[in-house]
Amino acid sequence: IDVAVVMGSPSIRCNTGRSRANPKNIDGTVKSYRELAEYGAGKNVRVTIENHEGVSTDMALLEQLLKTVNHPNLGTCPDFGNTFKTEEQRHAGLTMMFPYAKICHAKTLEFNATGEMTSFDFPACIALAEKAGFTGVYSIEFEGSGDPMQGVAWTLAMLKKALT
Repeated sequence: IDVAVVMGSPSIRCNTGRSRANPKNIDGTVKSYRELAEYGAGKNVRVTIENHEGVSTDMALLEQLLKTVNHPNLGTCPDFGNTFKTEEQRHAGLTMMFPYAKICHAKTLEFNATGEMTSFDFPACIALAEKAGFTGVYSIEFEGSGDPMQGVAWTLAMLKKALT
């Protein structure tokens, strides 16, 4: 948080981790995020959680964490391409996360030779964001094979098309 202040960043992302002894016990995670959210609020830096690892990969636990901490300075950073194994999981997870979203990782994974994404339904992810009233920043993230500059360009084109 202090580094974010120096850099002028409005937000940070912290991984949730998970208890090895009892993965469903989020008491320590709740305590940590309360402290982070409060400290960040005093520094005008939002704290976000991305569906990345630990508790944040279990949407029920993530929702429990957000509701239990219940702090306006704590939110989510939904990532279209992380942790979801099926379209149903992606839809349910993003639906849960977007009401808390402060920023979004508009991640893409694989494209075909003509620039069509083959990994998941990207426009449906944008539609879920809009349905939830998300008005924050979309951060483009390409993690596919091939030329990263081309992947980012195709992602930007899809994002612009979906938002118009």
